[in-house]
Amino acid sequence: MGILYTSASPELALLEQLVHLPTLPYGDLPRLFLLTLALPELPRRLQELPPNWREGAGFAANHQKLAGWLLNPDVLALGVPSAVVLESFNYLLHPLHPAYARIEIVSTSLFNIDPRLWRDITPGST
Repeated sequence: MGILYTSASPELALLEQLVHLPTLPYGDLPRLFLLTLALPELPRRLQELPPNWREGAGFAANHQKLAGWLLNPDVLALGVPSAVVLESFNYLLHPLHPAYARIEIVSTSLFNIDPRLWRDITPGST
């Protein structure tokens, strides 16, 4: 079972997408949608992350820090700092928590990446 990875704002969601999308022509980007959610309870912010939590080597420690919550979710949502923008938070939502069924979708819309933010990588271009 996976978790739902969300961001605190559309701007942070966009940055998280830009960091993780593969290099491909703008026209080949997947269609993205923005869902605005209303949570039935406040998230709990994760405290005391491992010192190297933003680095690839720290991912195992991050997963270990979340292991108890992943197996037995005592809260619906955990707030974790964004590795892209440290001052902002992403929210991990656990589908096995009883409150998950009470999440409301407030709105849904296409979420286009402005072409000015994208640099097509084509052979021979620099």
